[in-house]
Amino acid sequence: MMRQLTYCLSIIAALSSLLLSGAHIALGQTGASQLPGAADSPGNTHAVATVRTYYGEVEPLLRAHCLECHRQGGLAPFSLESYAQAKAHALTSLQMIQQGSMPPWPPSARGLLLQHERRLTATEQQLFAEWIQQGRLAGDPSPLNDDMTSKVTPQSVQTKRPPLGEPDAVFELPSNFEVPAEGDDIYLYVPIGTGWTKDQWIQAIEFEPGVASVVHHASFMADTSGTAREMDAETTELGYRRYGGSGFTASSTLGGWAPGAQPMAFPPGVARKVDRGADLVLQMHYHPSGRVEHDRSRIKIHFAKEPVQKQVVELIMANLDLQIPADRASHRHIAEYVLPVDVTIYGIAPHAHQVATSVLIEAIDFEKGPTILLEIPRWNMNWQQVYLPRTPLTLRGGTRLRTTFVYNNSSSNPRNPHQPPQDIFWGEQTADEMGVVFFDVTTNTPEDLKFLQWHNQNRLTASREEAARHPRGKIEAQ
Repeated sequence: MMRQLTYCLSIIAALSSLLLSGAHIALGQTGASQLPGAADSPGNTHAVATVRTYYGEVEPLLRAHCLECHRQGGLAPFSLESYAQAKAHALTSLQMIQQGSMPPWPPSARGLLLQHERRLTATEQQLFAEWIQQGRLAGDPSPLNDDMTSKVTPQSVQTKRPPLGEPDAVFELPSNFEVPAEGDDIYLYVPIGTGWTKDQWIQAIEFEPGVASVVHHASFMADTSGTAREMDAETTELGYRRYGGSGFTASSTLGGWAPGAQPMAFPPGVARKVDRGADLVLQMHYHPSGRVEHDRSRIKIHFAKEPVQKQVVELIMANLDLQIPADRASHRHIAEYVLPVDVTIYGIAPHAHQVATSVLIEAIDFEKGPTILLEIPRWNMNWQQVYLPRTPLTLRGGTRLRTTFVYNNSSSNPRNPHQPPQDIFWGEQTADEMGVVFFDVTTNTPEDLKFLQWHNQNRLTASREEAARHPRGKIEAQ
């Protein structure tokens, strides 16, 4: 029976490999050798197979693409840190690879070339399939441990982004925050004094959720007015709760974090600015998970090490007048923004909730026409991040930015939080919906930067006022 089962699994793996790309795999790679008995004479017309082993080729592949999440304490549901684990989860891993869901890389190939892509090449996919087809061989680890495991540690994982090194400052919530098991989502603002006596230029920020299962997302901002601290003093709990905004005008925004996001580091000479004496304010969006949790998230800040030539600011594009009718399986929602000055884009971060299914972000030049910046054809709220163009993209003033979100608010959407479906509007609860894009940009001059910030905030205010003219209620049939 075991022999029959092994044979069947081999057949399944062989068929799976045929579904993958037929890209040629060159002979002579590290850890590879010809199969015993393979003919090498000029008269042999058959392709020479290559032995694939875990220690020869599969372990490096997993290190490069998978172990950032699939390790002890990582985001993934199982570890792939050892030969035994990789062997046990091989067929499941292959299935996820074939479906295109692993490694998780939502963007399509139609947009800009992006940094730190997690795609497996056709050659890498075929290599993994061949390893399964050939029996998931271990190879020579020199020597194998008794339990057939390798010495893989989180520190040895090769990630798709360069290491940031030791942070220059670390801030965490002053105390644990208790997230109840049930109830509405919580928007908590926690001001933390920096104690900085001079302006600081921020090159990168790393966020570490205390309890990732309840942290829906987090945003970071600076406050020089003291308003956030005053509102915090009016409550007895940690921070203060508020919907519809922070209650103060941020002196600078510092980006944010969502599940699946990786830290963003700007190139030398480009950074965000935080004024001296500012309070760092963490906006924590908590979503109850069904059990009481105690979160104490923290952020690590890396200062610019070289003179800063360009200041990064956040550009927001959103149409807040969002109304998604119940039972609408394909509802399109468009937001546009015309750039008033030349800008250079360093990061693009779309954000939506559970009924969103796709997003398309374009730049429409008044002479050259549209260019796709980013397309995510299968939106998943659990995998959001800032996408970084390999080369910062400069767009001239007058370019129209356009984003198109598509939503499935029908019972056919398994992620729909409302069953039966109901009308959904713009809102901060997870059961509400959003459709916003954040751009990290610089301008040519400080004067252009100030004007851009004023102009962008003015357009957001107008959109908010327009949405207020359509209060929540039954959406009229269109």
